[in-house]
Amino acid sequence: MSFKAYLGAKDRENRKHLSVLKKILDNDFQIDDYSENRDDPHLFIHSEGDVSFGGVRVYFIGGDVAFRIQNEKKQPYGTAYQIPVQEISEDAMVHTDDNDKIAHEVSKAILAELKDFFKQSAAAENDPKKQDPLNSILVKNFNGTDYANRVNNSSSNRY
Repeated sequence: MSFKAYLGAKDRENRKHLSVLKKILDNDFQIDDYSENRDDPHLFIHSEGDVSFGGVRVYFIGGDVAFRIQNEKKQPYGTAYQIPVQEISEDAMVHTDDNDKIAHEVSKAILAELKDFFKQSAAAENDPKKQDPLNSILVKNFNGTDYANRVNNSSSNRY
């Protein structure tokens, strides 16, 4: 098998997995399906609750599901969060050999992960302790050292 054929097979497999994932999530979320997009197959899941972003882009990276914050019809931004599907299924296999029960456990875990993400995001955005008067989220440095005031700008030393 050539490398190009391998990549094509992997791409088809990922699109198939996205269609299965859409079936799992379809009852709980509003989903836009872009799995047939050749350059960037993904699902867009519209946000739940009171959050400032439109939703998340769900895609496959390696053998796992990943998602990133995205506003609709734009590129995703921020951190990519991974859902280790392989590990979840292996944990479920410890408890049972029934494929239907394993699939149910994996789908439950994926749903719970996404719902928790939306819930935690809404809580973080609406927490008044984490916001400044201009209503933007404050980032706190937890390691105790703040180097922000020590940045030397060479243009400020010019006459």
